Amino acid sequence: MELLQYTSPADRTRVKSRPCDPGARHLAFRVKNIEGVIAACRQAGVIPVSPTVPEHADGPAKGLKGVYTTDPDGIVIEFMEDPRIQD
Repeated sequence: MELLQYTSPADRTRVKSRPCDPGARHLAFRVKNIEGVIAACRQAGVIPVSPTVPEHADGPAKGLKGVYTTDPDGIVIEFMEDPRIQD
C-alpha cells in the first residue's frame, strides 16, 4: 500500500465523495479498541465524520462497531471493531 499527500499544485481539490457514492474509495482498518482509536484520532486533530456506530445487536454484523474519518485530502478512513475476530 502506498499513501501519498500531494501539496501542489495550489488549485488541487479535496475528495468530496461519501462512502455510499459510486466510485468512492476508502481505507478500512480492523482495530481492537475503537474508542481508543477515536480518542487518538481526536488528539491528532482528525474528527470522525460519523458517530461511532452502536454495536449491532443481531444479524451477520452482530457485535460490530465502526466509525468513519477523513484524511487531509478527504479520503474516507474507516475503523471497524469486530469482537468475534481473535488474534
